[in-house]
Order: sequence, then C-alpha cells, then structure tokens
Amino acid sequence: SYAGYQGFTAFSADGNQIAFAWTGGEGDVTHIFSNVIGTDAVLQLTSGNNSDSLPAFAPDGRSVAFLRSLPQGVTGIYQVSPLGGHERLIVQIPTAFYSALSWSTDSRWLVTSGRSEREGRSRLYVVAASDGRLRTLSFGPTNDEMYPALSKDSRMLAFTRVESDTQWGIFVVPVDENLSPTASPRRMNTPTGLNREAAWTVDRQGLVFVNGGSATSRLWRVPVSGDAAAQQLVLTGGVEFGPAIAPVGDRQIGRASCRERV
Repeated sequence: SYAGYQGFTAFSADGNQIAFAWTGGEGDVTHIFSNVIGTDAVLQLTSGNNSDSLPAFAPDGRSVAFLRSLPQGVTGIYQVSPLGGHERLIVQIPTAFYSALSWSTDSRWLVTSGRSEREGRSRLYVVAASDGRLRTLSFGPTNDEMYPALSKDSRMLAFTRVESDTQWGIFVVPVDENLSPTASPRRMNTPTGLNREAAWTVDRQGLVFVNGGSATSRLWRVPVSGDAAAQQLVLTGGVEFGPAIAPVGDRQIGRASCRERV
C-alpha cells in the first residue's frame, strides 16, 4: 500500500507488472504508475495537471493506454510507453461514463464506453489505436451500456447494461476479428443489484465482477456458458471493486477500501 488514493489496476501481458492510478501520496490528481511484482520500485508513467485513470497494457507490450480527464467534461484516450515519456493522444470522447479500457489481442483496437452527447445514452465504442477512428457497437435502443471487457482471445465481449435504477445486468456477446458482434448479447445469471466491472478469467470460461453499491460492493464469479448462478468470492470482508486478472498464471488483483490497497 502507498499513501493516498490508489486504484484502477491492470496487469501486463506476462503478468509480472501492474499499472495503476495513484495520487503519489499528495493532492487529489491521479497519474499512472507501474510496479514490477515482487519489487518495491514504482515508476511514474504520466504527469500533468489532469487526472489519469484506467491504465491498460497493450498485449504487444509496447504501450499503456489510459484515460485522462480534460476540461469541459471531455475525456482523452492516450498512450504512453511502459517506461514513461511522451504521451500520445489517440482520441477524445465528449463524456466518459462508467468507463473501462480493453485491448484486442493484436493491439489494434481499444474498447471503451461513453456518451456522444452530454445527455445521451452511454454506448460501447471501438477505437483504432493507430489513428483514433471511432465506431459504435449498437445493440438497439437499450439503456446505458458501459464497462466493456474483451476476453483474452478477443472473441468475446462482456459489458454492463442498465436495466433500471436498481438493476444492472452483465451481458456477453461474441465478436469477430474487427470486434463486430456476430450474435445477440446474452445476459449472465448475476444477483439482483448493480453488476459491473467484469474481468475475464484466463480460460474464458468465467467472469469476475462487482455487485453492490459504493458501500456494499463485493466480488462475484459467474460461468459464461450455461445458466449457473454467480457465486460470491470471499476475500477481504470489506468493500471490494476494480478486479483485474493476469492474462497468464493465477494472479488476481483489485482494490479493497478497508485497507486502501492495490
């Protein structure tokens, strides 16, 4: 644990490094830092006056994508080297809304969520990392859709859909190599309440996700195939959120507010 706020953890492709947002122990502006697991050294990747969050390692190991909060409610998707340095703007979206960043296996695409209009519905976006071209994944006139997460092979996409003020469901949809849906989304058998922040298990057979409000969040796991109900994971006993699962091995990391830890 470090002094100050830490959150939004992500694993590198080899599972040996994590990136996370941290205030650096002072103030309330967060930047992206990284750490090699098993060492105490922390490397600062980003800087500036605006808060950065939601780092995501590209599978090819060449960059870390992240979100930056810009003036007038605009959010920028940026890239930076895993060693820090020049920060490249990929694209801006008007409003990030309960967002996430997820890379495709070939490091060509990023999936995120946001609103094209300030008062519009949140939608899932596919972003070309090379030039920032943006396209919407549309599933019809649904309520807000957010928190996208691609499976390790980039052929399945999980996301959260708002069904009512008190009920959010997690859906899974197969996608092709360009991340275009090839079937209709299927709802997972999740508990009542706000279900969100899904993370894929390495074998693509299950999702670890968050259920509950800000003061009651716990981690659960649900199988993707079949109809079996989700089961709660008993970890810290405190408020838990932000799960991340290493693409290899058996490591899982998240944040538990009871100990303010990454």
